[in-house]
Amino acid sequence: MGRGDVRCRDPRRRAAAGNARRDETPDGSYAMAFEIVGTKYEGGIFVKTSADGRSWGDPADIGAPVRTAEGYQLTNGPYITWTPAGGDEGTALVSGKTLRDSDGRQAPGSGRTLLVTTDLSEFDSWTTVSAPLEFEDAIDVDHETVGWTTPLLPSRDDERLLRLTSPSVEGERYEISYASGPLTL
Repeated sequence: MGRGDVRCRDPRRRAAAGNARRDETPDGSYAMAFEIVGTKYEGGIFVKTSADGRSWGDPADIGAPVRTAEGYQLTNGPYITWTPAGGDEGTALVSGKTLRDSDGRQAPGSGRTLLVTTDLSEFDSWTTVSAPLEFEDAIDVDHETVGWTTPLLPSRDDERLLRLTSPSVEGERYEISYASGPLTL
C-alpha cells in the first residue's frame, strides 16, 4: 500500500473498509468517513482523524462509529463535510445510504436523515437532522445501488446545504437528484 492509503485490519477477513471520503477541519487536520462491510459491521460508517491527511493511525483502531446515543447509525455510501455553522469549531455532517436502528433494521427517517456532531476531537455525540433531499433507500426499493453516495455541499455563506444522490426511477433506472435547503443545526 502506498503513502496515504487507509488500512483496516481484520485478521479473519470478515470485514473490509471502503468508500472513504475526507474533509479538512478548522484546525487543519482531517476527518475521514468510511464504511466497514461484512457481517460484524454491516456497512456501518465510522470516522477516523489524521493530522496530515496521510497517516490515519493503527489499522486495528477502526475509529468512531457515526451513531447516535439512541443507536441510530448510518450505513454504506458515506460522505463527510464540515461547516463553520452550528458550534464553536463548526459541525461535521455525514450522509449515508441507509439509517439503521440498534438492531440493524431500517430506522424511521432513513433516506431523509443526516447525522451531525460538533465534537471534532472524538467525533462522538452524533445527532440527527433532516436532509434537504429525501429518497427511498435501498431497503425500500430492494436494490443495493440506490443512494450509493450522497454528497453534501454547504453554501459559501453556510446557510444552505446541497445534497445529491441516485434514487431509483420506477425500479428500472437511476437518475441523479439534488436539492438544497436551509442548513439547520
